[in-house]
Amino acid sequence: MERLNITSVATQHGVPGKTGPAKQVLPDDNFLQKHNVREAFMDCSDRARQRNANRKMTSLKALSTNDGRSVVYSRSARARLDPAVILRIRCAHPAHLQHFAQTQADTFAAL
Repeated sequence: MERLNITSVATQHGVPGKTGPAKQVLPDDNFLQKHNVREAFMDCSDRARQRNANRKMTSLKALSTNDGRSVVYSRSARARLDPAVILRIRCAHPAHLQHFAQTQADTFAAL
């Protein structure tokens, strides 16, 4: 196996004293997963879901009405909305309406 000589790269980028063969700083074992690919994927997915949930809650905490009341966004809060308001939102946003229609179709197809 040929060793990488970093002399030319280091001197081109103005790094003084960095010449000679490259050294491996961390062993390859430091980058291996401690479990199988499925478990690693599940761990990664769980962390991503948690990060997204935290971001959502953080951004929603910053919302407030003009008179200073905070906005509560939950299923129970949405259930208390007047159905006419929900319909108005769906009609005003075609992408939301399309998503709602697809969700309904998927739900009834699963039954």
